[in-house]
Parts: sequence; structure tokens; C-alpha cells
Amino acid sequence: LVPFNLSTAAMLPKRWTTRDRLLETHYFYGNPGRRVAFAENQDLVIYGTEPIHPFDRSDSDYMRDLNTSHSPPFSSLGPMSPLIDLESTYYYLDESSDGWVAGAPRPYPYPHLITVNHSLPSVWSDFLEPEAEPITAEQRQAIAVMHCFAAAVAHAHRLGLPRTDLSTPICVEAVCSDGVWFDFVSFQLNTLHVPEANQSNYPPDLVRNVAWVDGSRRLFDKIVPRRSQLRNTKYRDLDMQVFSRLAASYLWGLVGHHTNVRLPLGEASEVGSSI
Repeated sequence: LVPFNLSTAAMLPKRWTTRDRLLETHYFYGNPGRRVAFAENQDLVIYGTEPIHPFDRSDSDYMRDLNTSHSPPFSSLGPMSPLIDLESTYYYLDESSDGWVAGAPRPYPYPHLITVNHSLPSVWSDFLEPEAEPITAEQRQAIAVMHCFAAAVAHAHRLGLPRTDLSTPICVEAVCSDGVWFDFVSFQLNTLHVPEANQSNYPPDLVRNVAWVDGSRRLFDKIVPRRSQLRNTKYRDLDMQVFSRLAASYLWGLVGHHTNVRLPLGEASEVGSSI
């Protein structure tokens, strides 16, 4: 992405939408830290002039209760390594890039909302028959969480933050959808220190990163006829609550911030042993 002209920055809106961004970043896993790289194309990303406010302080009573109710260690892939990579390409940038020109003035430095598109044929299945095994809700939500994590880590690298607990958390949101089902993820990066997933001696006050997942929300029922009659596809049972939730995700970083957010512990989902 090319930099903006600062002489016209005052006339620009508070947020800006970018498209088809290439994000390449990394974090360090375990002790000693092993470098884990991300390289992903992001569909639409909304940036703002101000950061999204933290959902809560990492040392608050709510966060401590959340950590207690989801105490590690978590299940793992053992005996396989959680760092297993099945890709055929192993060349990654040494530095971190969030898609903007490095060192250039940025009137929109803060990531707000990421969209993750899983419309066909973007499914994990046979390419010749993509409808046979569509992506599951858990897979959609995991991908959305990792998109948020990668965006937050790339932003932390841009700020030059050390691999420790963050004095000011970095927050970002994602909407993941295949056009019918929607998953909403709110992510808060509290630390860049990522210990081993199966470590047994976690201290009780360990600072962890937290994701809230509001998933598997169906906007409408899509009735697809036989392939020869796709023009007769029907849509029914529109759920305007899902549409309102989508609109709220879009507007949240513009008109409000996450203060006094207290999800019941049963509804809050602390996700991911490796993040």
C-alpha cells in the first residue's frame, strides 16, 4: 500500500478500508523461542486513526477469573509438534510487514476489523467437488482467531514492542463468513510471550491472550436446487439480529469502544493454547 499525503490527511475520514493485503509476520514459540511465520492474504481490513480500546485490563478481576476457569495446560497434537507445517513453501520474510510501506507516514495506523471470506470454492475439500465437504464452524472460527492474532502481532512488531507482556493490549476484531453463516471474533493481544502448549508449570497469574467467539450465526436459510436450476435458489428466514451484529462490528471502532464488557464466563471463550 502506498502512503497518504499528510497535507490531505485532515480531510480524510476516521477509518479506511483496504483490500487484498499481504500480511507477513512472525512470533516466537516456547523457550527457547522458535520462530513461527505467518503469510496470508487478507480480503478486507478496516483501519482507523485511533486504536480499539482494550476489552479489559490483563490484570483485572474478570481476566483473572477467566484464566482460572480456563486453566492450562491445554490439549495438544502430541506426539506431533504443534508447529507442523504442511505447506510446500518454506521461504518467509525475516522482517514483519502488515502490507503498508515501511517507514512511511500512516494516517490509519490501527487495525480495527478483518473480514475472512469462505465462499465457495474456499473450502477445505476436494477441489473437483467443493460442496462435498464444506468447512466446519470450528475451522472457520480458528482461521478468524489466527487472522486476528497475526494482525495484532504484526502491529506489535511495527510498534517495536518486546517479546514480553504488553503494557497496553492490542485489540482487533474479525468477521468470518461463507455468505450464510457468520462468526464474530474479538481478540485482545496481552503478551508476545508464548510458552509451550503442554507446559505443566504455568504460574496462576500468567498473562494470556484472549479471544471472544460469537459463532455459527445464520443470516438466512439458503435453499439450493439442483445444479441445472441454480437460478431458482431461494432465501428465507432472514435473521435481522445477525445483520445487526454485523453492523455493530463494522461501527464499533468508529462510534464506540469496549468498555464495561463483561461476558459471562460460560459464554466467553478463551481460545488457543499456542497463542
